[in-house]
Amino acid sequence: MAPHQNPEPEQTEVVNMLRDAPGSDVMTISQTLQFDRAWLPDVMGVTSCAACGELAASDHVRGLGDKQACMPCSACER
Repeated sequence: MAPHQNPEPEQTEVVNMLRDAPGSDVMTISQTLQFDRAWLPDVMGVTSCAACGELAASDHVRGLGDKQACMPCSACER
């Protein structure tokens, strides 16, 4: 394990500049994408939880009756 190193002064300056800046100077959200939850790209390996509707990695869902649920929801129903 590498020993802890203090950040360079230039790194600290950038972090402080971002931390202290107004949110509108750091990020702007101009448009959001709405999509049908029934459509999920297979290449991403995600599925929609049948209980809460949140997206979850396909290998992190569990059976909940005849449907698939994210791990927190599947634990709540057991």
